[in-house]
Amino acid sequence: MKRIFLLASMCAIGCAANAQFVSRHSASPVLPITKKTVDVSGPVAAGHVKHAAAKTTATAFYTQDFNGGLPSGWTTGVITGPGTWHHTTVASTSSYHLAALASTTAANGWMIFDSDSLGAACGTCAPAGWMQTDAINCASHTTVRLNFEEYYRKYNDSCIIWVSNSPTFATYTRFPVSFNNNLATNVTTVNPKTIHINISSAAAGVSTVYIRFIHYGYPAGSYSWSVDDMTLSEVDPHDVDAHGSFLYNPQATAYNSSMFTTPLQFVDSIYPVILLSNQGANIENPMVGAQIYNGTTAVYTQTLPYTGLVVGAEDSIVQFPGFKPTVMGNYSVPMGANITGDADPSNNVDSSFFTVSDTTWMVNSGKISGSYYLHRVSPAVSYLQGARFDVPTTAAGDTVSGFGVAFSSTSVPTTGSASVSVQLYSVQQGGANWNFVATSVSKPIVASDISTSTSTVWAYFAIDPVASGGIGQFVLQPGTTYAAVAQINGVTTDLAVLSSVSPNATGFAGYFGQSDSSLNDGGNASFGATNVATGLTSVPLVRMYFGNIGTVGINDINKVAIVTKATPNPATSDFTVTFTQAVPAAAVVNITNTVGQVVATQNVAATASGSATFSTANLPSGVYFYSVHSNGGRSTGRIVVAQ
Repeated sequence: MKRIFLLASMCAIGCAANAQFVSRHSASPVLPITKKTVDVSGPVAAGHVKHAAAKTTATAFYTQDFNGGLPSGWTTGVITGPGTWHHTTVASTSSYHLAALASTTAANGWMIFDSDSLGAACGTCAPAGWMQTDAINCASHTTVRLNFEEYYRKYNDSCIIWVSNSPTFATYTRFPVSFNNNLATNVTTVNPKTIHINISSAAAGVSTVYIRFIHYGYPAGSYSWSVDDMTLSEVDPHDVDAHGSFLYNPQATAYNSSMFTTPLQFVDSIYPVILLSNQGANIENPMVGAQIYNGTTAVYTQTLPYTGLVVGAEDSIVQFPGFKPTVMGNYSVPMGANITGDADPSNNVDSSFFTVSDTTWMVNSGKISGSYYLHRVSPAVSYLQGARFDVPTTAAGDTVSGFGVAFSSTSVPTTGSASVSVQLYSVQQGGANWNFVATSVSKPIVASDISTSTSTVWAYFAIDPVASGGIGQFVLQPGTTYAAVAQINGVTTDLAVLSSVSPNATGFAGYFGQSDSSLNDGGNASFGATNVATGLTSVPLVRMYFGNIGTVGINDINKVAIVTKATPNPATSDFTVTFTQAVPAAAVVNITNTVGQVVATQNVAATASGSATFSTANLPSGVYFYSVHSNGGRSTGRIVVAQ
C-alpha cells in the first residue's frame, strides 16, 4: 500500500512526464538498445551492519543457512528453459556476472538462480525456475514473516514468492518481492539486502506450509538472484523502514528533477524526500526528520509528524520543506523515522548526497547501472545518447566550456577518420522543438577515453567556438532546457555510453536521459522533432563543464587555437586572464556580463603567451564571461566576482 504525503504538484508533474513518455513511444517506437554490464560494486565496506543481526525481537522459529548444499527435504524445479537453482560458494561466472553474496553465513554457501548463464545457453528462451522448502509447521504462530538475505540485479525479469499448504502447489498465494521487481533496469540491490515479507495471510496458524522462491527470466538471459540465511519469524510489533531518499528539485516548469552535481548559478530550492514502509504489526505514528550538512556543518533541520502509517504500507512518501544552497560544497542529507521499540533501528535512516560546484553539471548520481549503445556493429544501429539539463528561470546565464562522456568498458576505440562529438540543443521551457546551439570538437575515441570495469573515465570534449558561431551560441540561458548528446561520425566499432541509476526510483522525477535515432555522418535523423524527452530514466553519463576544465589535448589546441584561464576565480579585488596560442598574434580580451554587455576590455600585443589583469572595483558581485579574440579565433570562460 502506498500513501502519498507531499505537494500535489509533484505528482502532477511526474505523472505528466510519464504520459508524455507513453505517447512518444506509442507514436514513434524508436527505443535505444540497452546493454547489460558486469557488476562493478566491489567488496562490501568494512563494518557493514546486516539487518538480520540487528533484530531485537521476533526470534526466528525456522532457519536455513544452506550449509553445504540444497537442504534435505528441499526441491528445485524448472518452469521454462534449462537449469534451475543451485548451491555455490563463489560469484556467478556468467557473461554479466555479479559479485559473491556477502551474507551472514556466506562462508558455507548460498543458493543462486543464474539466469544470465542459462539464457546464454538457450539463446532466445526465458529461463525460469523454482526452489521449494520442506514442510514447515506454523500452526502456533498468529503472524508469519519470511526473511532472507539476497543479492540481485534487475533486467526485465521478476522475483516471486509462492506460499501453499500443498507440496504440489495445487493452490497457492502469490507474494511479489516488490523491492526487486520495482528496481530500474540494470540496477542492483545492496550486498546483502535483507528482505522481509509478511506471509501471515497464507501461513499463520497453518500446520504444513511450503514456500517457493521463483525467478522468471528474460529471453537471452537476465542476471542472477542469490539467496541465503532464510528465516521465519513472528511479525515484529514495531518496525518502520526508511529508505529511497532523494532530493526533489523543481528547476523548471517543464520537468522536475533530483539534485546531484549542480553549478551554484543553477541551484534552486531542493526538497528532501524519504519513503517509509511499515513492516511491523501495528499502525505507527513516527516522527520523521531530515538534516542537511555542508561538510560537517548543519545548515538545515526539519521534523514532521506522520500519522497513520498502516500495517504493510510500502513507499509512503514524506516531503520536507525546501532549502536553497547559497555556497559551494559537498552536502549530505540524512533522513529517517523514529518510533519507540523499533525492532530494527539499522534501517531507520537513509542518506542522499549532492554537490554544489563551480565547474560541473551532472544530472545523475554517477552510480553505474548499465549502458546504451551509441553505435552497434551487429546489427548496425546508431543513436544519439545524452542528458537533459533544465536551467531555472531565476538563474543567471553561464558559459559551457566542454562536455564529459563516460564510455562503457565494452566500447572499442574508433578507427580511421571516425570521430565523436557532443552537440548541444535547446528548447524554451513550455516551447516547441529543439534547436541546435553548439558543438564540441570532434575527435576519435582512444583507449584512454574508455572506462574500465572498475573505474569510470570521463572523455573530455572541448567546445568548438568556430563551429558553434561564437560565445552567444553556448551561454546557457534562464528558463531553457538543454540536451547535451553524443553524436558519431563514420563510426564502425561498438561504442556504448555508461548509464546511471534512475535519478529518482519513485517515478516522480520525470525523465533525464535523451536518446534518438541518428545517422552515422555527424547529423541526426529525428532529434528536434518535439519538445518531449524520449524518456530514458537510466541516464546516459554525459555532463557539462564550465570554465576551462579537463585536460586539453594537442588535437583540441589545434582546433580551439587559444587556451585560456582566469585566476583567482572567484575574484575579490582583481583577476588575470592568461592565454596561450599556437601562433603569436595580437589579442583583445573582453569581459562581458550575463546579458552580453562588454564591461571591460584590454588589447595585448602580439604574443604566443599573454595576459590581461582587470580590477573588480567597478564590477558588482556576480558571474562574468571573459573572451580572448586573436587571429580569427576565440576562446571563452567564466569568472565569478565575489566582493
